[in-house]
Amino acid sequence: MEWQILRLAGNRALRLLLLLHLCWSAAAYAAVDVEIRIDGIDGELLDNAKAYLELEERKRDPKLTEMQLRYLYKAGKREITRALQPFGYFRARVDGELQRANAGWVAQYSVDPGPQVHVVELDLKLVGEGSREPQLQAAMTEFPLREGDVLESAAYEEGKEKILSLADTLGYPRTQVTTHQIRVDPERGQASIHLHIDTGERFRLGEVRLHQDILDPELARRYVRIEPGVRYSQDILLSLQQAFVVTDYFSLVDVRPRFDQREGDRVPVDVEMMPAKRHRLAFGLGYDTDIGVNASIRWKNRLINRHGHQSESLLKVSQVESVLRYGYWIPVNDPRTDRVVFTGRLRHEDTKTSKSNSAELTGGYLFRWRTWSSRLFSEFLYERFAAGTDPKKRTLLLSLGSSLERTRSDDSRFPAKGSYWYMQIKGSTGMISDTAYLRGLFKAKHLIPLGERGRLNLRGELGLATVENFGLYPSTLRFFTGGDESIRGYAYKTLGPKGKDKEVVGGRNVATASLQYDHRVLDDWVVAVFVDAGNAFNSTVDKIYYGSGVGVRWLSPFGSVRVDVAWPLNRRDDSPRFEEWRLHVGFGTVL
Repeated sequence: MEWQILRLAGNRALRLLLLLHLCWSAAAYAAVDVEIRIDGIDGELLDNAKAYLELEERKRDPKLTEMQLRYLYKAGKREITRALQPFGYFRARVDGELQRANAGWVAQYSVDPGPQVHVVELDLKLVGEGSREPQLQAAMTEFPLREGDVLESAAYEEGKEKILSLADTLGYPRTQVTTHQIRVDPERGQASIHLHIDTGERFRLGEVRLHQDILDPELARRYVRIEPGVRYSQDILLSLQQAFVVTDYFSLVDVRPRFDQREGDRVPVDVEMMPAKRHRLAFGLGYDTDIGVNASIRWKNRLINRHGHQSESLLKVSQVESVLRYGYWIPVNDPRTDRVVFTGRLRHEDTKTSKSNSAELTGGYLFRWRTWSSRLFSEFLYERFAAGTDPKKRTLLLSLGSSLERTRSDDSRFPAKGSYWYMQIKGSTGMISDTAYLRGLFKAKHLIPLGERGRLNLRGELGLATVENFGLYPSTLRFFTGGDESIRGYAYKTLGPKGKDKEVVGGRNVATASLQYDHRVLDDWVVAVFVDAGNAFNSTVDKIYYGSGVGVRWLSPFGSVRVDVAWPLNRRDDSPRFEEWRLHVGFGTVL
């Protein structure tokens, strides 16, 4: 548009003005490449200074102009000064200069943090009914700042929030800070703190009133595990809300304490619930190295009847494994944790070492035992299978079993510590079965923090079985190794005992272990190095296979996307050299 106006303008002066305007516009919006250097501080001080700098956020903005750059650079001196105050530095001096460089600009800051401010007066007071609570008195005594300490904002806030949170837990929901002053004299390097907290009166929880019309009232009442008269606490109300949210019956659960209807110190609670849509249909498309490209359709009926029955159907198809599964579960006893479950499954698997088609019916009881998710079950399995070059066989098994499972980790996309444990034992006496067997499986993962951004990721698996007639023992119960979650560097289920034709047929037992180091290089990216070892075997371990490699993980909002490049460290029996590297791709959580 402006170029058209320029061509039409007949006056030379007008054309010159328009040309200067266009040049200024082009210069104003030219991308500016900025390098930021901060000298004189390091560690937490440097990290906080960068977090305060608006220039740090906008240095890669393609619309950043030179004029804006100069303004942001000048503002950065004030921002760095404020960034040091939470650590007790109130007399910091920031100098520097903004210079042109070959590739753009260099913003140089030189920081002299100066002396730290120390606390010379600490005035802490607790009043109200809660002032006599031993736990609150202890929290006041253990306040993280003392006279003579450096004034650190984080320590002050930590001590204040601990007292407020503890007061709420002990039944004082109307606790408030009445005096909150921090007076700083930078010239003298002194600070005085005045923190007065009034707990108010103590309350207890009264009747919990449920407002919903989709569940049987007796069933809905079993989700409430609050005894009238317990001390009021937001944590208790949150657990009450979560108990209904996780049922999947409701789209909205609103928990409201009614102080306006209290009787004495007892506060009734109203729980308003909106029903969720009864049916949910979900589609999935993915890829991992073990089973290749896979697609799935999942349909869930959230509420079949007023007794809380639910069902779910799943169809998953891939190059290696296809599954059609239907599950039906009924809440019993404590419906938050206890269910009776019935499952039917058709499964087809075609790996490099075995093929199978199976039909399975399972009935089980799920419950909580201490901190473990527990299951008792009976299982009917019919399977047609072939392992290695052995002819196809048919087997029928009626088994009984139990399992325990537990996961613990810190709440993070990159948990630094945590653990996962899984134990299962099942077997058959041979009655209504083609063979008797007893099979145990133990899996564990453990995370250990290592430095500020690293962790050790340990994984182990041990499986043991005794079988009366191994020839009729189905391939789905046999142990193999190799693959994404086993020994990387080898293909999925390609390692294990061999048959008469030297083809892998699987074994009774398995033992594997993995040692991996993960390092977080960016907020969403992690690099890893690892070594895996183990094998499946029958009576003795004839050979241990090793694999090692490197990998990268993207911490997406939906889980960790893993890409590993692994090399086998063993020579195969039929190859005089090391095998080629393998690419392993997977998706999921670390535990």
